Amino acid sequence: MNLFQLQRYLFAVHNKINRLDISQLVLSYSQPLIRRYFTMITEYRYQSQFKNKQIHPRQRYYTRPDTIQKLIAPEPSFSVANSGEIHGGQWDTEAEDFDEYRIYHSLKKRFERGWEWDRTRQLEHAKQLIRSGESCWHGCSSMQDLRSRCSYLDDLYKTIKENGYTPQSELTVDRGENASFYPPTLREISVAVGRDGDLVLLDGRHRLSIAKILDIDQIPIQIAVVHAEWDGGLPEDVSHRKSHSATN
Repeated sequence: MNLFQLQRYLFAVHNKINRLDISQLVLSYSQPLIRRYFTMITEYRYQSQFKNKQIHPRQRYYTRPDTIQKLIAPEPSFSVANSGEIHGGQWDTEAEDFDEYRIYHSLKKRFERGWEWDRTRQLEHAKQLIRSGESCWHGCSSMQDLRSRCSYLDDLYKTIKENGYTPQSELTVDRGENASFYPPTLREISVAVGRDGDLVLLDGRHRLSIAKILDIDQIPIQIAVVHAEWDGGLPEDVSHRKSHSATN
């Protein structure tokens, strides 16, 4: 399929998705269409410009968790949905310190010090939002939702601790916490590459937090966005394959 054919296909799929209402979007039959859309639009962006940076947005790469020190700021905010895009601007220099991120701080208190969830900054913040009538933290809108979210994270931590870190693309996708509209190649921890090669986290904040807490040797990542001033190629400490010395 050439670029012109791919562009026509994406336009047709985009129109179909726009005609779906919210209730339809959450139905499982719409997920394959949306996954196909993200696969094709990412490939189109790659063929159009991204490949000049010598990085593929649907390739699984590996790095150490401590290599990712920055978190994308709220504005402008990119996500895995921007996979295959090149952006200039100050987003890389204005990224926030991941160590100061409220969720990471809360998970460290929970899993390193054994705090009850109610004592953590994240749960305090989430409760305030729910009392104000707002939803938060992956769509939680009630105290029961918050308890379920905390229980899920407890289970996730236990699973990774006991079994090691499994790439997202190798996990079963269902309607639960692991449900995703993205294709398997776009489900890993998602990062952007800044102008100097620094990795800036876009998606996968809980998984990265747990990987840091457990001192996982290497984790799979997906490079979604690249700064316009980055010369190209993989940044230092990012590789195509998992190191043989990595144990998790």
